[in-house]
Amino acid sequence: MRIRVSVDGDPQDFEDLSDLLAADLGEQVSARAGDPVGGAMGMGIDLWVALAAAGSVTALAKTLQIWLKHRRPDVSATITGPDGRTVEVFVSDAEDPEAVLNKVAELAEPAERRGDAADAS
Repeated sequence: MRIRVSVDGDPQDFEDLSDLLAADLGEQVSARAGDPVGGAMGMGIDLWVALAAAGSVTALAKTLQIWLKHRRPDVSATITGPDGRTVEVFVSDAEDPEAVLNKVAELAEPAERRGDAADAS
């Protein structure tokens, strides 16, 4: 599964996240210029992360949480799942690691399973 992470920040924010992902995940991480996040001015940067196992989703969420803790308040990241669904994480989310994990894990869950879970509740 490939996940896209769009960074709304300066080039150093991108470099820091790219380095963390490469070190923490040990997965295939590639980068390319993208559209600015949330209609912001400037250049957005997209990181593409290939997640091979379910544990990789947890590792991605933990890495994002650590990265967010060390950003200035106006930095955010938008994570896009393989089916086009997106979630956005903000610096304030870093205080609640479980919230970051839940947001990212939701993207990895197939639509069929989400529908079954919703029907069961």
